[in-house]
Amino acid sequence: MQLFARHFYFSRKKEIDSKDQLALASTPMSDKNGKIGVLNPEVLPAEFSAIWVESVMARLPLHTLSTQGQMRVRIEKHDDNGVVSLLWQVSPSQQFGEPRHLAYRLDTLVINKRIDEAGPPTPKVIRLGSLRSICRELELTESGHNASDIKQALSQNASATIKARLFYRDRVGKQRKLEAVFSRYSVVFTGDTLPDGAEADGVYVVMNDIYQGFLNHVPLRPLDFNYLRQLQPSACRFYEVVSFKIYAALKHGWPRVSITYSEYCEATGQRRLMTGTEVSKQMYKLHKPHLVNGYLAKVEFEKTLDVGGQLDWNIWYVPGPRAKDEYLKFSLGRKTSDAAVETNNHLLPRGQSPAEELVTHFLTIRFGRVKRRIASKEVKMAEKMLELHNVEESKSILSEALSAAIESGTKPLWMTELKRCIEEKHGG
Repeated sequence: MQLFARHFYFSRKKEIDSKDQLALASTPMSDKNGKIGVLNPEVLPAEFSAIWVESVMARLPLHTLSTQGQMRVRIEKHDDNGVVSLLWQVSPSQQFGEPRHLAYRLDTLVINKRIDEAGPPTPKVIRLGSLRSICRELELTESGHNASDIKQALSQNASATIKARLFYRDRVGKQRKLEAVFSRYSVVFTGDTLPDGAEADGVYVVMNDIYQGFLNHVPLRPLDFNYLRQLQPSACRFYEVVSFKIYAALKHGWPRVSITYSEYCEATGQRRLMTGTEVSKQMYKLHKPHLVNGYLAKVEFEKTLDVGGQLDWNIWYVPGPRAKDEYLKFSLGRKTSDAAVETNNHLLPRGQSPAEELVTHFLTIRFGRVKRRIASKEVKMAEKMLELHNVEESKSILSEALSAAIESGTKPLWMTELKRCIEEKHGG
């Protein structure tokens, strides 16, 4: 396959001249220390905050973020026997219209935040606050016009009907099926009546039983809430979708990871264009803020064909220092279910023993990639750890020890440099 487009790459600076859109990337991105791919804890702002969100419907389109035309959402896929393996159809209300940018921001920055703060388990009734407080939360002027727009956008979200047939593994690994026609929640505005008969003293959402049950079983995954807040809706949606891939790349030590252009358009409802020039311009607007903020280090396009023979592109992403620091902080937080992470099995390191996998994990969270050969002394240390703990527990112990070392001013080059710290705290 041939590369069709220039490799977009930009150094981390606050402003990028428009002519840089066609600049040819020549060198990898360096962190503030001038070292390539080295963990840099200072990349993330002090107010870094994780929000835990569901990981299944997040892969599917719901809101219309395109500024041109309407979005028709219907995805249907079949298995090898012709049975429907995925059906996802969204029908907006004719009265309230399509859920668009403001509706997306309300779901992403307000409702998901309240769900995270309240659960698990997810309660039936969740208070969002007054319309004025929601304006402030979204950094909108407190005005009657904006309050009216928020009421309209919430109504759009509440009235959008979803027809779904999908399969997923829950938090304990059990396969589940969601097959129903439903809306996610209802909205009760100030002065209206709540399900218990009380008068609402603010704006509330009342979870649909089907959606509430889904939220109480579906695997969760972390995102940087403050990063979500600073992004425009389309770039924010890009972060939601591509972070599945970036997380998998960092977890498994891959230097880069790809998503096809057609796959991205399907996941976001973005209009699919058919020429290289159009695609590069369209995706540049999404890539730019993530390159500027260091979430991505490099982007490459590779021409290919989709399963139907239409022109398509593999878009390759190299995780940037911000993504690496996010991964380290997430790995030290609440455990993320493997079911929530997308992996491309053909890219996994072949023939790795559990001990080698553990050393690979250390190299990934320390350097952002596997930048050197695994030392035999590291493998022996890993084998000793695995005699006392399983792989996931051992990874958590390594992440904790590395974080403590970095906070104390030490940046270990070898996993064995963490041995004393681990033995003192966990034995072995």
